Amino acid sequence: MSVNSREKGKRGEREFAKLCRQYGYDARRSQQYAGGVDSADVVGLPGIHVEVKLRDVITEGDKLAFMRQAIRDSAGSGNLPIVAHKENYRQWFVSMRMQDFVQMYVLAADCNEVIGGVTEEIHTVTMTAEAWFAVYQEWRSSEELKKVEHIRFDRRLKKGRVIQ
Repeated sequence: MSVNSREKGKRGEREFAKLCRQYGYDARRSQQYAGGVDSADVVGLPGIHVEVKLRDVITEGDKLAFMRQAIRDSAGSGNLPIVAHKENYRQWFVSMRMQDFVQMYVLAADCNEVIGGVTEEIHTVTMTAEAWFAVYQEWRSSEELKKVEHIRFDRRLKKGRVIQ
């Protein structure tokens, strides 16, 4: 990898971390701190493994290769892999596996059923970063709400206020 390519990658990571902060998340580049090959490019989005790609042109084949890298690098972490990508002088987009998006969207929409059936084939959904952050924020708030409700239920159970 050339020096210019590395610098462009760092610039992309800083830009996406800045975008995350604009949405209220304490995000930062992770390479400068962790330095691991398999670490996420940006940290600070709970539950998400972020790979960042900044290129002149990004093809559908590139997106699939980037997604495979994110899946591989996030394996075992419990985090959903996403790819934040941007072509020069364009807006940010986020790609993620369709099954992860459906799960995130269903939970954010407070639905009771999640569509199952994971396959080996990778289906992705790509949306603007703005749209992705809207879904992510709803998902995070629903996850936080579930934690609060669970804690409240446990307290009521301990006090004998729950009918079983």
